[in-house]
Amino acid sequence: SSDVCSSDLASVVLENQNMIILAGGGIQANLGQITGQSNQVIVYAVCNGGIETINPLGCTPCPAGSWCPYQLSPVTCPQGAYCPGNSNTFTSCPEGTYSSLTGATSVSQCTLCPAGTYSSDISRKAITACSACSSGYYCPAGTGFPNICPSNYYCPTTSQKIGCPAGTY
Repeated sequence: SSDVCSSDLASVVLENQNMIILAGGGIQANLGQITGQSNQVIVYAVCNGGIETINPLGCTPCPAGSWCPYQLSPVTCPQGAYCPGNSNTFTSCPEGTYSSLTGATSVSQCTLCPAGTYSSDISRKAITACSACSSGYYCPAGTGFPNICPSNYYCPTTSQKIGCPAGTY
């Protein structure tokens, strides 16, 4: 396979079975690096949530609150994201939210930006990711991008729009 490199080792890549067998030296697979002791035979499985040593043959699911980016052990989910488990990536909190937690397991752990603010920032790690909404716009809680105050409405605050009274525009 073009994404597997090896030197000074005996290795077999069984792509159909999603297995890597190596004896001595080291092997680099995808984004992670795996090394073995000299004269040692190790079997690895390419799992949906990463690469793991398997004994007996099989994969251990990546736990909730972690992601498994082609490594031998899970990595704690970072701030601004959540990890429901069994994945080799994390999911960023949606626009209009943020999270200062590490190890979050669901989108419900992402906090809405307060009314009058918005967040389109991709880092979304703290409330500082929520920026103040400008006048002429309104931003209800959880807004990703400011909304322009539409025709036939007025926006006395940056958190709400109010329809014009009958007979006015």
